[in-house]
Amino acid sequence: MLAPFADGTPPLCDAWQVAHPGAPHPATFCIYQKTDPRDPELHCDFVFVSDELRRSILDIRVDQQTQASDHQPVIVTFG
Repeated sequence: MLAPFADGTPPLCDAWQVAHPGAPHPATFCIYQKTDPRDPELHCDFVFVSDELRRSILDIRVDQQTQASDHQPVIVTFG
């Protein structure tokens, strides 16, 4: 994702790393639905943006409180 695509499409940026450089991604999958509580939590929900949108990212966060799904919502604020 960091290099241009073969058709010339510009590369995409990981919005989490833009807003939180060097910070690990929080868990976004099966936080509350684990069959074994010792299983690791996973992060598998990402938001990728163009370089143009990258400059507009104000914040990105993961709602780890809701239990509405097996995936946690990822909320991006653009400005």
